[in-house]
Amino acid sequence: MNFKSLALISTSIVALAISATAAQAAAPAMGVIYLGFAEWWDNYDYGGSDQWNYDHPSLYGSGKVNIPYDTTKVNLQLDFFGDASLHESHSTSSPGALGNMGLGAHINWRDPSEGLLGVFAATGRVWDINGYNNSPAVMAGLEGQYYCGHWLFYGQAGYMDSDQYFMQNAGFLRGLLSYYATPKLKVTGGVGYIDGETEGYNATAVTWQADAQYWFGKSVPVAVTLKYEGRDSEVHYSSSYKPQLNSNEVTVGFSFYFGGGSIEESDKNGPGTEIPNFDWFRIPYD
Repeated sequence: MNFKSLALISTSIVALAISATAAQAAAPAMGVIYLGFAEWWDNYDYGGSDQWNYDHPSLYGSGKVNIPYDTTKVNLQLDFFGDASLHESHSTSSPGALGNMGLGAHINWRDPSEGLLGVFAATGRVWDINGYNNSPAVMAGLEGQYYCGHWLFYGQAGYMDSDQYFMQNAGFLRGLLSYYATPKLKVTGGVGYIDGETEGYNATAVTWQADAQYWFGKSVPVAVTLKYEGRDSEVHYSSSYKPQLNSNEVTVGFSFYFGGGSIEESDKNGPGTEIPNFDWFRIPYD
């Protein structure tokens, strides 16, 4: 995972977003591009004094384009994402870089006054803390949203899989609650649970997040985002040996909107769904 990969992703996102907004049909396509800087803190706990702590900065980029189908309430949303560590390695014997990249798609039925029902799928690649271990990864599932005034309830249930040393054959549940204090100010909180395996051993994780987004642009439709995500992962090798990974990430960045006059309008009429963080695949393997 490197700057070239992230640059290629971002370039593709920009091209797709511009073409989508230019080719408007009965209902306009809408898109958003996000570019941000993240700081990670990881603690690997293998019991007793066998603990490893890492902190690493990274660059994050993503893009989403929502394309309505004719005059119906059916939508196709395309997602691209990439997260590249700025560290080349975490030790002289373990070259590589932490990160992930991929693309996803959502198909849904949506009524902007009530909510959304749909399916999603994503595929990509994830790198672990050392870099030389990496794996293709896939996610797929169901999702729904319910709009109640300025509140938005968002739920996802799905399946995720990858190769050895990462989360495999897992099911997950995720719930988010957002509140639009104004159409241009949004706060969100959420939790998730993952239950799977790695090399035949049970692996579980609990996730949480909190973020705030404010649309401050006037001539340019841009919003600033501050986001925190955390995760506790555990592999059950035996009743007495359960290594853990506690991961925390803080991201600050900017979202550039194509279509819509506010965050709330974009979420309820445009690219308002998302792919869960592919960092979920990282676990404390042994």
